[in-house]
Amino acid sequence: APAEVASRLVALVEIAYVAGGQQEARDLNDAVLLLGFARAFRCFQSIVGLAGAQRSEDGLVLVRSLVSVIVHSLWLVQPDDPIERYERLQRALWHAYSQERRRLAALDDPHDASWRGRVERTLGEIEQWFRLQQKKPGYPSEAELAKRLDLPVLYDLVYRTASPTAHHTLFAALQGFAGTVPSDGFHYPPVPLHRPAPDEAENALVWAIAAYGDFLTRADEVLQLGITQGVQELVEPWLRSYVDAHRVPPVTEMA
Repeated sequence: APAEVASRLVALVEIAYVAGGQQEARDLNDAVLLLGFARAFRCFQSIVGLAGAQRSEDGLVLVRSLVSVIVHSLWLVQPDDPIERYERLQRALWHAYSQERRRLAALDDPHDASWRGRVERTLGEIEQWFRLQQKKPGYPSEAELAKRLDLPVLYDLVYRTASPTAHHTLFAALQGFAGTVPSDGFHYPPVPLHRPAPDEAENALVWAIAAYGDFLTRADEVLQLGITQGVQELVEPWLRSYVDAHRVPPVTEMA
């Protein structure tokens, strides 16, 4: 069952992480991946809990977040060339500080003046660096990140499937009806406050297992937990048999 595989995956990671001791990083790119690894672990644990409670909508939203953590974290450590790695870090910093500038502008809090000045100075320094390199600052979209990481199926199937729920589109709202949408004008039966959806929740968990397992195998070169083989032996045969038995579209092929 997906829940059993997920629990074993969590235990495998926890045991390896505790035994691994202090983490080492070559540069800030590796450090960001280590932070992403911890966040992905917490996110995956939450998805497991929501699947057990049959809360598919919340589970889908977190699966979408998990994919986001995965593609942003892996993109920074993908190249071995130190020059390319540094440029990717600069692009990630430019993106983060640009987002922070917009957040501060929306709040317009005078108490943030000192931090606002630091954000502007840092952005100026990053943009100056790009000018010296004769390049333009910019950061790939998450769809482009997935493509560059050879994970387009992961993005298209999981991320896009979960997006209507995360952004609450009309289709997501209509799913709140129990059964079919009433056709007799505007006289609706009570909309259920609790809507357990075991099949949808299980699908979200299956996608999370596939995505998280793939992330662990790709990141293990940096994490140095020695879990690649264990993750593959746990997830790959189970995922193939599950997909064949339930005719679920495969999310990804693990490296």
